[in-house]
Amino acid sequence: MNQTSLSSLITRASESLTNLAGNPWALFAVLLAINALAQPYAGITHDSRLYSGQVLNRFENGAYADDLFFRYGSQDDYSLFSRLAAPVVQLLGIHTAFFMLFVLGKSLLIFGMLRIVNALVPNPFAATLALFYCMAVPINYGGHHVLFVQENFVTPRMFACGFVLLGLDALLRDRPVMSLLAIVAAIGLHPLMAFGGLLVWTGYHAWKHLGVYAFLGLAGSAIAAAAVVLAVESIGKRVFGAMDAEWREAIMQASPFNFPSLWDRADWLGLAFQLVILGVMIWRYWSVDAEKARFLTVLAIVTIAGAVGAVLAEQLPYALLLQGQPYRALWMASFLHLAFVVELALEHAAQAISKDALACAACSGGLLAYLCCIDGLAQEFGLPVLLWPLLAVILRGLGKEPNHADWLIQSVQAALILGAVGWGLYKFALLARGYGDLVNRHAEVRDAVEIMIRNLGPIVFGIAAVALTWFLASRGELPGVTMALAGGGIFLASHGFWFAFPETDFYRERCTEYRADIQQARAVLTKSRDADAPLPTVYCNLACLDYVWIDLHAKSYFDWWQAGNYMFRREMAMEGKRRAALVGPAALAGYRRFEHQLSPGYKEAIGRFYQTDFDRPLTRDDIIRLCCEPGLDYLVLDRPVDGVAAIQVGRLFVYVCADLRQAASRNDG
Repeated sequence: MNQTSLSSLITRASESLTNLAGNPWALFAVLLAINALAQPYAGITHDSRLYSGQVLNRFENGAYADDLFFRYGSQDDYSLFSRLAAPVVQLLGIHTAFFMLFVLGKSLLIFGMLRIVNALVPNPFAATLALFYCMAVPINYGGHHVLFVQENFVTPRMFACGFVLLGLDALLRDRPVMSLLAIVAAIGLHPLMAFGGLLVWTGYHAWKHLGVYAFLGLAGSAIAAAAVVLAVESIGKRVFGAMDAEWREAIMQASPFNFPSLWDRADWLGLAFQLVILGVMIWRYWSVDAEKARFLTVLAIVTIAGAVGAVLAEQLPYALLLQGQPYRALWMASFLHLAFVVELALEHAAQAISKDALACAACSGGLLAYLCCIDGLAQEFGLPVLLWPLLAVILRGLGKEPNHADWLIQSVQAALILGAVGWGLYKFALLARGYGDLVNRHAEVRDAVEIMIRNLGPIVFGIAAVALTWFLASRGELPGVTMALAGGGIFLASHGFWFAFPETDFYRERCTEYRADIQQARAVLTKSRDADAPLPTVYCNLACLDYVWIDLHAKSYFDWWQAGNYMFRREMAMEGKRRAALVGPAALAGYRRFEHQLSPGYKEAIGRFYQTDFDRPLTRDDIIRLCCEPGLDYLVLDRPVDGVAAIQVGRLFVYVCADLRQAASRNDG
């Protein structure tokens, strides 16, 4: 391909995306389709497990109230989500209801992304490319890559982020009441995710209506007052409540991502880069668009405040400060900076022709490299480095004068993009080659498929979307209605498949490790239980909380996922810590199923959480000691234990605690 044809191709692709941006509903549908293919529905997993339990507890009138997660109060006390979701669950059942809520929440989030990016990025080509990219990347914020803006399961975070983005869009469009209502709705669903948006709304209007000096005065006064409250411990504890060292240590062992001192260097460098990008955009907008400059300045201040607040929350002895998780405010900058990176990369690429080609090419190439570097590994740039000399020669030509003035920037862009595609396909091929081993390492086939899809990377999905859009436009087949129907159909078909297929007996029996066995275990649990009897309490060492709450329809004695609630109740943290030590030998026996996948550091962290040496064997005394716990009815474990009677169901073993307690009493007698 020569330089002329490449430039023509880029021009036509730009025109097709610009035309698509002119039809917001068609663009919205295309974004839904990209996201559905890149991040298909994962079912009730991750934090969705916690919210499913909250909804079931409310729907079943407190049937899980004695569960460790709910006994001392839970996150559900601070959100309307379970109250709103319970009627849907009553009507459709938990799995169907959560799928429908996912479709609704994902649509709301993506619509909010579309609106705010179009409001902040004036170039429709750049805005559309940025949105394509954001549909295929999870967009992490905070530390340890635990929390993401783009989630493929249901949480109220998804709804809250969607409402906040719509509120910020309305803010920029000078609709303050509608903006506030959207943010208030977000607060009702997830206060932690929405509070940063409320601060942006408040700061923006204080600056706009009172002036910059009044805004700075108010901000300075707020900082001074906060400093006094935080510095005087007696006042701080009255305002924020006290958190002692033992409670804080239990939280740290359970949820280390809440502690900035444990974040990786890459987490901090990423945050610093986001702030730099916001600073560049503020400088660009300062003299041409005061409203956007004001908005981004306030957003940058809120982002910095969130990071500083997270650091202080870890260091100071106050409960509410840590419970508020100030770093949650970082998600807005984490998302929006990606749109600005795309805009700046394209702008510098265009300027490379008429201005300092080398400097502009370096800026554009550096920004594009940032977008292409998904895994944070130096190896990702091996292929681009090898490709660039060849592409530079091809695009420049061998003549004394270059064929075209923009050969340098286009060769850098092409090398980075082709390198990112090659890296994604290389990883996908490696995973496909070892597919059998990949499936064996995960509890479900869809987990393995999700890993394969995710490793393709956003550049692959972005290029595919651009190519398809250009192809349809070149054939004159880009009507808005057709695109909207096609995109919406792909969205529902992809997510619908990954909702429906895992609900089949075929999938449970052949595509999961234990779900079919768990169904048999439920039959054992319900065989001798009256219909109106309280739910049994079960300990399961498969590290999958939904097995207990949903599949077994039981209360969970202990699971690491429940420990996410340590932060909100000291009593739960102390009781959870006691139970963690008690179940430690059984829990670690479960982890040893995939010990070869765990790093030494992670094994050490697991042992520290359960207060048990990772290599300690599970013994009869451990089982008897656990079964003697008041209120514990059954153990469901992945292995038999010598000298202990158990009911085998497939590859699982059900231990009846009452029978084992009686046997132990007879032996002691």
